[in-house]
Amino acid sequence: MYFIKRKMKLSKNFNLKEFTRSQTAVENDFTEQFTPGSDIVGNLTALCENVLQPLRYNFMATLYVTSGYRCERLNTAIKGAINSDHMKGMATDVTCKDVEGLYQLAQLLDLPYKQLIYYKSKNFVHISYDPSDIRKQNWILT
Repeated sequence: MYFIKRKMKLSKNFNLKEFTRSQTAVENDFTEQFTPGSDIVGNLTALCENVLQPLRYNFMATLYVTSGYRCERLNTAIKGAINSDHMKGMATDVTCKDVEGLYQLAQLLDLPYKQLIYYKSKNFVHISYDPSDIRKQNWILT
């Protein structure tokens, strides 16, 4: 149904399809979710190249994107933060076989992130990257 540029590689181990998929968007016909603009794709590429790919290389395990880019209507539908970095393609939520280990490794590698949040009860890590705002905020939420 939605195939435009979704197989595009953002880095060695990540592609655009991972960051745009959404059952909520499909069910609500939010077609814009599946065709992000070049600015969004550029931001997602930077996120992958600067944070996710280095994490993947060092963690040596597959990282699964549970939420990537969100168009405005999708972000509203899932009750995301009003100014969410997800809407700019500057944030992702990932899970893996050892989420706590991933959270710790991201800090040890001294990666250039804006936020690193470990959602313990939901078993994922939120990572945002904004080259103009590398504040390295770390939180663990239960």
